[in-house]
Amino acid sequence: MASDITLSKGVRSNLLSLQSTAELLGRTQERLSTGKKVNSALDNPINFFTSAGLSARANDLSRLLDSVGNGVQTINAADKGITAIKKLIESAQATARQALTAAESVTTYALGQTGNVAVTADTAAVTGSTTAGNYNADVAQVRTSSAFSNVNDVTAAGELDAGDTITIDFGNGNTFTTLAVAANDSIADVAALINDASNAAGFGDWVTASVEVGGGADQLVLTANDSAKTFTMTVNGGGSVTNAQTTAAVNLLTQTPALDGSTLTVTVGSNATTTITFGNDEGEVGSIAELVAALQTNDPAGSTTTVAADGSIQVTANNNTDSIVIGGTSTSLATFGLAQGTTGPTNSQIAGFTGQLTIQVGSGAAQTIEFGNGANGEITTRAGLVSRLASITSSLDDVTVSVNNNNFLNIASTNSANITIGGTAAASFGLSAGTYTPTATVTDNATRASLQADYNNLISQITTLAGDASYNGVNLLDGDDLSVIFNEDGSSSLSIQGVDFSATGLGLTNVSGAGFQSNANINASLAQLDTATATLRTQASRFGSNLSIVQTRQDFTKNLISVLQTGADNLVLADTNEEGANMLALQTRQQLSSVALSMASQADQNVLRLF
Repeated sequence: MASDITLSKGVRSNLLSLQSTAELLGRTQERLSTGKKVNSALDNPINFFTSAGLSARANDLSRLLDSVGNGVQTINAADKGITAIKKLIESAQATARQALTAAESVTTYALGQTGNVAVTADTAAVTGSTTAGNYNADVAQVRTSSAFSNVNDVTAAGELDAGDTITIDFGNGNTFTTLAVAANDSIADVAALINDASNAAGFGDWVTASVEVGGGADQLVLTANDSAKTFTMTVNGGGSVTNAQTTAAVNLLTQTPALDGSTLTVTVGSNATTTITFGNDEGEVGSIAELVAALQTNDPAGSTTTVAADGSIQVTANNNTDSIVIGGTSTSLATFGLAQGTTGPTNSQIAGFTGQLTIQVGSGAAQTIEFGNGANGEITTRAGLVSRLASITSSLDDVTVSVNNNNFLNIASTNSANITIGGTAAASFGLSAGTYTPTATVTDNATRASLQADYNNLISQITTLAGDASYNGVNLLDGDDLSVIFNEDGSSSLSIQGVDFSATGLGLTNVSGAGFQSNANINASLAQLDTATATLRTQASRFGSNLSIVQTRQDFTKNLISVLQTGADNLVLADTNEEGANMLALQTRQQLSSVALSMASQADQNVLRLF
């Protein structure tokens, strides 16, 4: 046993020194190998446990840094999302403003209520009335061009000589010849000779001879008994009228002495007056046939005239606003049954209407057309109706009331207001009383329609983008909340409330139907975009503040970990320079102790030398 061995004092002292040095050397080697001067609680309980606590807290905070870093990235993802959404909104604003530069859609309204009773035209017509005996029918009639001054003895006066012949030619090769009587024959004798059927060789019943009395200078007149026959008369002989007979067959009014010199005037509207003079001179009218030719060949300006078979005259104005003025001498007026004076346009159809026709646009005052006897502005003619309709049209917006080309009363509207038709006279025009709504037709602008589709696509992309702005399963733009814990016991944290930044959450709606065809709708969309932009800016600022807080706490935690770890290390880490020096010193000391021990042992061995 060790206790049974007795060491010398020198040896023991050197051995203890060597053992102490070995122990110190071992401790120094441990410190150099671990880098710590406190490797266990035995080394320094206070420093050991204090360092362990500091290290534990630093480790806890290090683990929290990952969560804080995730929070930073989550906020960054939301911020990037807001930035991208702003760009989409800017694009949507540009699209909407571009749509404003294109023309708005055109909305047209159409309402046409047309009657089915044609409105007859006004006419100003003057018709004469015939009375039996006023005039005689036209017949073929010739007369000697010179009057017989001595009607009692035409031969004595030398106007006809005995033996002179009167030849009647009907133009078909048949002639009727009479011989003048002897001296002292009167013009009446000559007429009687012509009227003698036996002398007429069968043609005497074709003509009737007569004497036209003219104040002592009479004419021999031959009149065809058949109005369809025309003929010529020649006088052949030595009398003074031999070569001065009327040889052309003419149709003369038998009452020309009564009409001779009388006139008939016709004036239509503001046109020039047409004057007809009756008589047998050139340019004068002496027969019904000539009257027909005079009127129908050269109608009074602005009129149409007709002459009936019985000679009655009718003058009709061509313009339904013109009046007809008849004038002339009393003889001609009486002959043709005409009255001197003015005849204005009339309309028996409209004059027969009674009651009212009312037209009301929307809630405005009703426009009334009165029909009746013409008093107090009552309508009796088409011209009056057209004038009143024009007045109504001028007082209404986009509503036209007129008589159309088919002569039907038409009420047409090009605005959105209802049209109400009423009054007892509506049926007279074939209109049905009631309220009618115009038909609206919208013509869209193709550019605006295309831009509306682009706008809606951008709005949809906002929702999609907001849904993609997540990090590690948390999306602050999709309503998720974020809580960032800053210390090991959770007593320090920051709660960040999420938002709904989808299109709906931002108050943005797709434009439906023909929304972009109206400037008002586009401006409403722009107002939504402006509001959404303000919301994004506010939230971006809030997220920025949150991010600043989180990043500040992140930096603080990093620095705090460094402080804790430094503090922990300061308590347990060894000074390698010092320990290295200690190692060299201990190694030297150990060597010296070994030498001393050896020397002490040698001293003890000196005893053996005694032997």
